[in-house]
Amino acid sequence: AALTVAVEDWQQTPSPTSANGTRNGIAILGDTGGTLAQLLTDAASTRRGCDAVPPSEADIVAVIAPALNQRDLTEAIEQIADRSDVGLPDYTAIIGPRCRAVWLITAGGERVRPGDAAVRPAQAALAAMHRSVGFEFGDQSFGTLDLPAGEVDERSAAAVVDVLLGNAGAMALRTNGAPHDAAPRRFARTLRKCRDSADRRPLDAAALENVVITGGSGAICLRYAQYSVEHGARRIILLSRNGLAPEVLSQLTPRHR
Repeated sequence: AALTVAVEDWQQTPSPTSANGTRNGIAILGDTGGTLAQLLTDAASTRRGCDAVPPSEADIVAVIAPALNQRDLTEAIEQIADRSDVGLPDYTAIIGPRCRAVWLITAGGERVRPGDAAVRPAQAALAAMHRSVGFEFGDQSFGTLDLPAGEVDERSAAAVVDVLLGNAGAMALRTNGAPHDAAPRRFARTLRKCRDSADRRPLDAAALENVVITGGSGAICLRYAQYSVEHGARRIILLSRNGLAPEVLSQLTPRHR
């Protein structure tokens, strides 16, 4: 089968037209005593079909990421490392019996449009860690929502609640920055087929002198290892936490030692 190459980018998405009639309890956590938490709680309370509730009663939990805003990469790493919680909540404690979605709200952690300011590395890292933690919770969907760096008004808070009510994914809100700008625009990170031709890189003898494959026990990696063997690789190192069964190794290299 042909190989499809896809690239990840941000696409503007339409706002929802109406609620589906289901009542939702939303818990807003983080930013204790801050303006953003209060704005989002108020927006959830006044949104038709929604209630602001504690985590134990919530269908949707939204966690506001801590204000780790250093733009220098080294300093951002130190900011996260200096925290005992690395900037993320105790997910087991905040996920109640009704919870179906857990969101992390960041600010300035994504570069959605060309004109966006430089990414805040710690915000981006927290979003990535949040999505990774989500794989440990099979009954909940984990999403991230990135806001522009700066103050959030009531209109933006209402737009945040609209996003939280939708399907969890990698989402962002952006405005044009004008004082009387329209409602924030919604963006979703999506995969699209890459139509540009990739540069061909022949596997010559130099490229196959030493081949190192991480995740070496997975199906894709084993297939690439087999391909490398068939094209003359002299040494292949498979890195894997699980190791490789001897019978699999013997099938991989029946005539090569």
